[in-house]
Amino acid sequence: MENKLQRKGNQYLEISDDVVAIARSLVHYNQLTPYILSDTQLQDWAKSILELAPDIKPNTLRMLIDKMKTGEYDFDNKLGIQNILKAYRAYKLKNIIPRIK
Repeated sequence: MENKLQRKGNQYLEISDDVVAIARSLVHYNQLTPYILSDTQLQDWAKSILELAPDIKPNTLRMLIDKMKTGEYDFDNKLGIQNILKAYRAYKLKNIIPRIK
């Protein structure tokens, strides 16, 4: 995994490709909120998401955000990052539990 350097003040921080990919998917979350998350906030969220849900993929995250936009998954502006984690948990449960015919 290649790391990228990001300047923050007088120092450079390493950012992994996984964090960058998740942060790019999170940009679409800005369409749900009345405020815009900065690039730094998106990267911080990406790091937290990867710590709490290490198996999440950027395409899955984008799909979850799209489903929040359409109302298929709940969105509460007061919950912030918890919207994503709750939607991901629901998505995993829906796709793991065998369906009874």
